[in-house]
Amino acid sequence: MAQSITSFTLNSVDYSGTNYNMHVMPMVPIPEFRLNIAELGQSNGVVTQGTLLGALTFDLQCHVIGTDSSTRDTRWANVLAALKAAHVAGLTTFAPTWTTDMFLARPIGGPDVGEISINAVSFRLKLIVPSGAKI
Repeated sequence: MAQSITSFTLNSVDYSGTNYNMHVMPMVPIPEFRLNIAELGQSNGVVTQGTLLGALTFDLQCHVIGTDSSTRDTRWANVLAALKAAHVAGLTTFAPTWTTDMFLARPIGGPDVGEISINAVSFRLKLIVPSGAKI
């Protein structure tokens, strides 16, 4: 099933705007499930105390598209500056356009650049949403 390409807002910056022209393949994050296991004192075996949900992680495949290499470079510089501001802000608002949900998220590391073509830069961006950080 093909998914439409969309974008998002992070730290009050709309990355679909003309200064950025960034497209993202939408995805639904699934939290990591962790089984809470406790050993029993002075006996054999363990006790499980249920499953805990970890943080949501958005692993986004992003594309900054320009009409030529000059607009590609300008938009890529704008994206990098905006992502740097989001890193400095720490936990900030994240609103993917493929859902009505809003989250408090934090970028994990910098963008991992995959390919650079004449008019586009492709990269992966990871965002983590701590537990209970859905707005």
